[in-house]
Amino acid sequence: TETLFGDADGNGKLTDEESETAGSARTVYLSILITHIAAAAISFPFILLTFVHAWTNNFAKHKRLAKKVFPIWLFVAVTGPICYYMLKPFYPWETVKVELIFEEPP
Repeated sequence: TETLFGDADGNGKLTDEESETAGSARTVYLSILITHIAAAAISFPFILLTFVHAWTNNFAKHKRLAKKVFPIWLFVAVTGPICYYMLKPFYPWETVKVELIFEEPP
């Protein structure tokens, strides 16, 4: 079984063979994921501040800050689904089993 991260046997360590199997997909995925997480963490306080400026009718500050924050927010909004869809083939819905356990009433 091949995985995006290359750890086919699930022991948490990559052998030489597993490293070769992972290839460039792992590098691309991790690059997108790390930049997505960093941009989301850095931009979140500024997004909240932009919202507060709009909420308090301080549109001059809102507009000035939104011009800088919007491209970062857009990057995060686009790379999130990309990361999700890159992992989706490795976790197909059919393999997820949810069992609901109901207790019999006394």
